[in-house]
Amino acid sequence: MPSAQKADITNADNKATSPAWYLTLWKVPSVLAALAITLGFLLDIVYQPPLLFMMALALGLLLAWFVCIVGKKLNLALVYLLLFIVCLGAFRHFVSARLVTSDDVRHFLGDSVSLCKFKGYLQEEPRLWVGETNNPLRTVPSANRSSAILYLHEMQQNGEWKLVKGNLRMVSNDTLAEFHLGDTVEITGRAKLISAPMNPGEWDYRSFLNQQGIYGEIRINDSSAIRMVEEGSWFNFSSWLCAIRVRAANLLVSNLPTPEGPLAEALLLGDSPLLHNSEWDKFKNTGVLHVLAISGQHLAILGGTLAWLLRALRFKPASIAFMVTLFLLVYALLTGGRPSAMRAVIMVGCFSLGIILRRPAPAIHTLTASWIILAFIQPWDLFSPGCTLSFLATGCLIWVIPKFSQQEESPLEILTHESKPLWRRMLADFLKATRELFFISAIVWVF
Repeated sequence: MPSAQKADITNADNKATSPAWYLTLWKVPSVLAALAITLGFLLDIVYQPPLLFMMALALGLLLAWFVCIVGKKLNLALVYLLLFIVCLGAFRHFVSARLVTSDDVRHFLGDSVSLCKFKGYLQEEPRLWVGETNNPLRTVPSANRSSAILYLHEMQQNGEWKLVKGNLRMVSNDTLAEFHLGDTVEITGRAKLISAPMNPGEWDYRSFLNQQGIYGEIRINDSSAIRMVEEGSWFNFSSWLCAIRVRAANLLVSNLPTPEGPLAEALLLGDSPLLHNSEWDKFKNTGVLHVLAISGQHLAILGGTLAWLLRALRFKPASIAFMVTLFLLVYALLTGGRPSAMRAVIMVGCFSLGIILRRPAPAIHTLTASWIILAFIQPWDLFSPGCTLSFLATGCLIWVIPKFSQQEESPLEILTHESKPLWRRMLADFLKATRELFFISAIVWVF
């Protein structure tokens, strides 16, 4: 028997006898670490253990792990290490969701409105929101308004300034064009905690903002209630990104007619306050609203195009991986650093790191490493529907799609394809790519 046939038979036998991928997941260290961190998050959400108890337990588990390592009891050491990671995950969730210091702004605000004066700096560029003028469900048309996130430094009480920390959502009925990211301001307005749901089953807007570290809101009628204390410095990365974003938005809106200008701003920058609600409703009603949200789809198209161009220019794989990751990171931050975009950047970064280090990691390592990094960078996004569906869809692409995809073409089929005329080869390749795209979309939606 020829050696090539023997090799094919050996490979086939190995594939037939190798265990299924889901039976070997427990042997992957990153999977165990990701599951341990997730368990820690869930335990803190459900049982809310005290901080001192978690710290004492974590210290005891770490000590037990060290003793087992010294005594060469590796299996028991692994158990203690995983339990320590569970405590670490619970501690991370505690810090992000339940930690309240003595100077927290939640101690000074209530559910009812009160007149307050604060000092703080703007964490984002003020955004203009266009009001609704022809909504039949509104008896009074809504006016334009501006909003921004204000990080507090001080609060005035009884004529004295006291230290206070926390984020407030600032809402103004006037434009805030003279204020920018990083400016330190003094504001006087009507402040209260974020409103809780008033009806059963209503969307919990308070929980949504609290998970992002925003606990209250302050409303003002016009910009006269804000006084500039100190202008923000332009010598920082965030200010540069903000200036680039504003410049790009102005170019799109000023050089394109309405509504194409605001629509192009939404497609490229992820948001457009000038896009009317009726235009948003068109995308909602047709089920393609996700096109206007910067997500992994946008980054995959941009990253793939850039990688193809760099490969055509004969760049090395490590250089391509580094430049694509850097470009996607800057673009994700430029469009606001939304959770969906940052998730995609983290996954691309983990994959690129393996290429740069010449140690390409399996897809399961990339997926679990992204989950672990996300748990520490954006813990409030970990159990959101978008995050969960994103990781499930990625897992489906990794493990389910190959099971249903076509087998590799044989050398005879490749030779037959290459012998066809150019127009037939291009048509066949186009039809094959289109078929695969629709097939992949259908599988992801089903699973």
